[in-house]
Amino acid sequence: MLANCYRLCKRIFALFTIAIFIIGIVIGIGYIYVNKEGPLSTEKILIIAPGSSISHITKQLYSEGVIKYPLIFQLTARVVGHFHKLKAGEYAFNAAITPKQILEKIINGKYVVHSITFPEGITAKRVIEILNEEPLLFGKIVDNIKEGSLFPSTYFFHYGEKKQAIINNMQHKMSKLVDELWENRDLNNKLLIKNKEDMVILASIIEKETSLKSEQRRIAAVFINRLNQGIKLQADPTIIYIITDKKGYLGRALTRDDLKIISEFNTYINYGLPPTAISNPGKDALEAVLAPLDSKELFFVLDPLTNGHKFTESLLEHNRNVSHYRNQLKQKKKNETLN
Repeated sequence: MLANCYRLCKRIFALFTIAIFIIGIVIGIGYIYVNKEGPLSTEKILIIAPGSSISHITKQLYSEGVIKYPLIFQLTARVVGHFHKLKAGEYAFNAAITPKQILEKIINGKYVVHSITFPEGITAKRVIEILNEEPLLFGKIVDNIKEGSLFPSTYFFHYGEKKQAIINNMQHKMSKLVDELWENRDLNNKLLIKNKEDMVILASIIEKETSLKSEQRRIAAVFINRLNQGIKLQADPTIIYIITDKKGYLGRALTRDDLKIISEFNTYINYGLPPTAISNPGKDALEAVLAPLDSKELFFVLDPLTNGHKFTESLLEHNRNVSHYRNQLKQKKKNETLN
């Protein structure tokens, strides 16, 4: 009886030892496998669709050459117990990436990060067009986005993100910035700008008038001086905003007929500010409105030689600058024709 029991225990111990040995070998092989460099020779971008099972993901990785042994990969994912945590999305698998690194990337959702840049002075309509042209973004954008409510900057996103989420982010940043600037404005600076809305409107015009940050405070002073004296702004960007159907880029010079267009945005025929912003201004333009240069200048015209502007206090001197500007344009066209 005792002998039989002894033999049984010995047999069980032997089987247990063998099992432990086999498990050790499997674990060792598995450890070597998951840490071994994979077959990829170059980076591979893959999109894992929502709802994909571990089996489907394994097949996808194998068919795309990201892993070499699909069965071992799938077993590894199941053994570590994280197969149900694999996240859908767009992933970049670098050359020679190991199975362990692949699992960590998909479990932790280390997606490919994309960026999209909206320049200062861009209009809401162009922002919507750009977002709708981006194939990696999804969903619809709410209509009637208020001009001047979007903060121009670089925004980062992942594949499948909603377009409206970027719009919401832009609006949040602009609202926060406008509130901060307005709350911290110099109350001793007696400006005609009485509210945040007017600040954004004037900043949107300044943003479109010059590409030089160094000129923005000076142009702000010109417009504020004109507003204070009841002089029409006569800002070309407001005309361009009308002609381009709120897209902001014309690609040609304005004509005299353009200046006669009947519109509440036409600052050549209407006094004061237009009813809304004509673009989405950056921080510098907004700050320029609240801290304009101390000057009496009322006029400015483009200087094609410097890409800046010539500023004057008198209409007579301004007319001379305009005449000089037109002569320069004529000479430029003449030279282009000869060449």
